[in-house]
Amino acid sequence: MEDMELSNSDGGYEEHPVILSNPYPPITFPFGGTSLVTNSLQYGDNSYTFIAEQQDATASVGICQQIIQALQLRCQTEKQLTKRNFVLPTQSASEQASIKLPLGVKLSDYITTPAPDLTDPQNNNNNNKRAAIVIDCEMVGVRPQSSEPQPPSQQRPPPVRNPTNTTNTTATNKANKSRPRTTPPPVWERSELAQLCAVDAITGEILIDQLVQPAGHVRNWRTKYSGINAAKLREAQNAGTLLPHWKDARALLLKYMDSETVLIGHSVENDLQMLRLAHGRVVDTSMQTAAAVFGHRLDSFPRIWSLQNLVGRLTGKVIQVKGGGDPAGSSRSDTKAHTVSHDCVEDTLAARELTLWCVLHPAGLAAWGWEMRKEIAEKKAAEEEKRRQEEERKRLKAERKAAAAAAAKAREEEQARIERELREICDEVWPSLEPRRSGF
Repeated sequence: MEDMELSNSDGGYEEHPVILSNPYPPITFPFGGTSLVTNSLQYGDNSYTFIAEQQDATASVGICQQIIQALQLRCQTEKQLTKRNFVLPTQSASEQASIKLPLGVKLSDYITTPAPDLTDPQNNNNNNKRAAIVIDCEMVGVRPQSSEPQPPSQQRPPPVRNPTNTTNTTATNKANKSRPRTTPPPVWERSELAQLCAVDAITGEILIDQLVQPAGHVRNWRTKYSGINAAKLREAQNAGTLLPHWKDARALLLKYMDSETVLIGHSVENDLQMLRLAHGRVVDTSMQTAAAVFGHRLDSFPRIWSLQNLVGRLTGKVIQVKGGGDPAGSSRSDTKAHTVSHDCVEDTLAARELTLWCVLHPAGLAAWGWEMRKEIAEKKAAEEEKRRQEEERKRLKAERKAAAAAAAKAREEEQARIERELREICDEVWPSLEPRRSGF
């Protein structure tokens, strides 16, 4: 899909025919208007949305509360989350058992986000809890356990035994050498957590940015996509910041959230599966944006867009710039530290930026949704036209083939007719001569 440039400034969408399908009430900025929201939160090469604190505390609290309420309204429905293989606290045991989980992830390892502690009068246990958190996880490929069944697509074919009759071994060896060698199946692996990042959705404060010791022997660092290699894990281990297990990462995250927290992320079901966490209040930016294209009432969407694509088109920010690193993501990266461009914190802040942009620019989101519907319709029409032309080409080819066959048959029949007439003429001009009988 070809990228398009869309303006994200106020009033920049009047030129687009907008289909306003946003079912949520608009946010009204108290006191300071839109000046409360600025692009002054700097990380890397990008500036992200920052909700400025005002001298009037009521103004700051008012805009934050409205954004939190807007996020609560935009939480995905239980049906939408179930379709995307989220494990939810409200699901029955049979519904949870029907969820498709990645290899190595067990339902028995899941826990439910605890409810707020209402028995604490001074609210000491809830001081660190946040109303909305954005998370992102990075995974690496590890060697599966021997007890885990191998997927059928990666099972090796049985070895070919040598034939019992080896009288002509020379010919057999030559035949075996002439056979093309089959490509071996890909190395079998499963995903495990290697990094967790969490950011406060309102303030942009980085709450967690820690590497995690993968649960298993790492077979594929996936450095091109994860930004992680063995050298980074060794550095974190030497610095004492490496979390020893994914359970420790989950426990750290639960210090900042409870069952009332809105959890935000892009295709965040993958992150929650690695954390083995059942949580019901989720805003998934992949579904949040897809709903603007296909409608908010759908339980599943025929297409989602990548975080890099969405952030670039809607907010104008460039993330995940391709650079160095281990392009193959192989385990050889433990011999040398590589400079990588992928940044888990950057992805987390980008998901936060995308979420806030969708909340604060409903007309812009609707305009983008209209553009995507138009693009999808045009692509579908082009594919339909291509299919029609292909069918027409096949029809014409079949007609030409049938016409050629009919012409060939007609020529054969004409040739047979001519030969038959010639034989008849020859029989009339030169009648067949019978041998004379002997007069004896």
